[in-house]
Amino acid sequence: PRSTSEWNCEFINYKGDSAELSPIIKGMSIWESIYNNCMFGNIAIEDGTGMVEANGIVGSGLEEVHFEILTPNTSSEKSSNLEKEFKVDSITGGTKTAKYTSYNIGITSPYAFINNQKLISRSFMKMTASEIAEYVGMSIMEFGSYLWTDFTVSPSLHPKEIVVPNWNPFQLLNFLARNSVSAEGESNYLFFENNDGFKFVTVDELKGGDIMRAFTLK
Repeated sequence: PRSTSEWNCEFINYKGDSAELSPIIKGMSIWESIYNNCMFGNIAIEDGTGMVEANGIVGSGLEEVHFEILTPNTSSEKSSNLEKEFKVDSITGGTKTAKYTSYNIGITSPYAFINNQKLISRSFMKMTASEIAEYVGMSIMEFGSYLWTDFTVSPSLHPKEIVVPNWNPFQLLNFLARNSVSAEGESNYLFFENNDGFKFVTVDELKGGDIMRAFTLK
């Protein structure tokens, strides 16, 4: 809510030119889920100035948006509850009135596009799932080099010998998540992205964790 939050949404077109979207945003939804590898969402805008046409928004992955949302937390201080960059992957037109045209802009984590552009075809000998995950995250996906993100990996047991047959990085990470046991003896790993970065951790670890973020709604 505008009355309880400070926020902005910067749009960057394929030429690198930027513009502030927040004045024409009607609503926005951003999802992070342990059942999705990447964060995603959509932005509903009411464009009365021809911004969509002027910037040539086509949803090809060449445009970007940068969010920064500051909301009072339980101590009444400001904290950066969400700061993230997304790629625009779709745009659909809606209602037209005399004042504006409505659009829904689909957004996805930039790392979803990077994943789709890479293939892994190699063998891993005597490496644990967590060691393979760290290699894939840091050397192939290059988490943190393109833009800031953290990668948390929980140590696992039992060295593996596997041959990867031209899989995308996320395919391999999801395979490892389904076939791994942690150093604590727990199974059922998950690979997903949230506002803090990417995680390769167990369900039990998530269930036993502390509350990380509290929102105050008014």
